[in-house]
Amino acid sequence: MATEAATAARDDAFDRLGLGELISIIHPENARSQRLAAKLGMSVEEQIYNPILDRRVDVSHRPDKYLRQPLARPAALRPP
Repeated sequence: MATEAATAARDDAFDRLGLGELISIIHPENARSQRLAAKLGMSVEEQIYNPILDRRVDVSHRPDKYLRQPLARPAALRPP
């Protein structure tokens, strides 16, 4: 059920909302979420520090299949 819901959310973000990319911030020990992100075509691009967890977490990225160039990263997601 998680795969179907995530697929619908992804498709809605690209098709209806016209977003150029999606990111997913996943705890490094959450293997199920990592597998789901991979099924959606996402790949781990970097790690960022999460102050709430007091640790680094994976940031997975998936550009829209029609996006010709990467979008600029918000400052909060850029590595230090």
